[in-house]
Amino acid sequence: MDGSEPLVIRTEPKAWSRGATIRIEVAGPPKAWKRAGKGHVSQTKDGRTFVANSYTPVETRNEQAVFRDRAETAMAGRIPLDQAIEINIAFYMPIPQSWSRKKQAAALADLVRPITKPDFDNCSKMIDALKGIVWRDDCRVTDAHIYKRYSDRPRLVIEIRGIGPP
Repeated sequence: MDGSEPLVIRTEPKAWSRGATIRIEVAGPPKAWKRAGKGHVSQTKDGRTFVANSYTPVETRNEQAVFRDRAETAMAGRIPLDQAIEINIAFYMPIPQSWSRKKQAAALADLVRPITKPDFDNCSKMIDALKGIVWRDDCRVTDAHIYKRYSDRPRLVIEIRGIGPP
């Protein structure tokens, strides 16, 4: 090289080692993701009506961005999975401060479980944000385990593991 050519450093994405688990943790109380809202109904000059401007609420977009950022950090440069995937999702909900100390202790001991909103299916929609980061498509998820528990440290924890041949 005579110095006139730019130096290009290429790095290959890291491959997954067999049985490796990726752990994504987001601090704070898990929240249900809000549905995309519909915009307004518009009408064309010839009388046809249509719904314009469907959108994802700003709060949900912000949560998705944080979740994707945590996922990219956890992936540490690995390529997205393209195989069968097992996923464990744990929602650690805050213990109500209004509860007695005895009931709070029971919640920490897993004797009382959260049976209030948000619903687990609305919380679990966040996995859509992992497409292209952790896996190529969520159709690859073949096994899913969802847990909703109380904790003095509210958070969302997701563990992902490839379980099939690539």
